[in-house]
Amino acid sequence: MTMILDFNTADVEPGRGFTPLPPGEYKVVVQDAEGPIQTSDGNGSYLKIKLRVLEGEYKDRVLFDNFNLWRAGSSDKDAVTIRIAQAKLRDLCLAVGRSHIKDTTELLNRPLIASAKIRDGGNYGLRNEIVTYKAINGGTTLDVVSTQQSGGKMAWE
Repeated sequence: MTMILDFNTADVEPGRGFTPLPPGEYKVVVQDAEGPIQTSDGNGSYLKIKLRVLEGEYKDRVLFDNFNLWRAGSSDKDAVTIRIAQAKLRDLCLAVGRSHIKDTTELLNRPLIASAKIRDGGNYGLRNEIVTYKAINGGTTLDVVSTQQSGGKMAWE
């Protein structure tokens, strides 16, 4: 089937390609969280989060992190994988001022610091990996003010 696009390359700027962010700390918010998503090997599921950088040279760039919280197996490797994911999720929750969450919406739109490094993603090339999460403002986290109460802006804008 033919699809008419009327597309002219002269009207579009060249793509920048993908390059990971340099290693460092970034002020971010959790923009989206979805899961459980089945792993490619079918042996478990994970929570995927999307983080948006809030300021600086890389403002509005996106970072991703996966938490392998569910495994089908009962091996020591599966247990270690789950413990690592739970510890990382714990750090994320505490960084946004939540010690107990019932669903992922409680993580959204709350500022925090994410430390990223670059790792080799094999066939996918270089990519960022989140190493740690921590609260901003010396260990305390600001609650996000309703956008209606703050003139359409988030508390940190």
